[in-house]
Amino acid sequence: MPHNQSTQRNHILTPDQVQSVLDDASNHDPRLVPVLAVQAFAGFRTSESLALDWREISLATDPFLVVRRPKKGASRRVALTRGAVAWLRPYAQPSGPLASFMHPSRRIAAAFRRQGITQQANLLRHTYGIYSYVLACKAGTPDRWAAEFGLTRVHREHLYLSPDLLRDAEGYFAIMPR
Repeated sequence: MPHNQSTQRNHILTPDQVQSVLDDASNHDPRLVPVLAVQAFAGFRTSESLALDWREISLATDPFLVVRRPKKGASRRVALTRGAVAWLRPYAQPSGPLASFMHPSRRIAAAFRRQGITQQANLLRHTYGIYSYVLACKAGTPDRWAAEFGLTRVHREHLYLSPDLLRDAEGYFAIMPR
């Protein structure tokens, strides 16, 4: 199967596509980078990333962000990947919204369009989820990871795992600012 067919079949982006979207945002709309980074490297939905405040993010020795779940009244800590920290650090602030600009959804869509990508709802979250799951399978912990991410048995059965997808998963978590 050609390289991009596995990612197309799973409706996710390749590492090169994610790199190009983030690079484009860095060059054309830098305030968008933190929002895209938490979607791409922490698996946040667009709405969740737009609601985040910098006070909820720690880039210290043990990087994490705190997710508040108002409906359930609890919060949880989400570990940040090396890539997330690298993309967030240049934009970090003591407080204030991650998305401190008008029309964030339009701006996100524009960053994808400039790269020739049709943005689907929560595309970066899904990309993160699939690549994380692939690495969890490699590590022998797919059930625990699937439960944490909410990946159902039906989702897992439709996931096409190929050698290319494993290579892409490893490349995905190596994406860094240039």
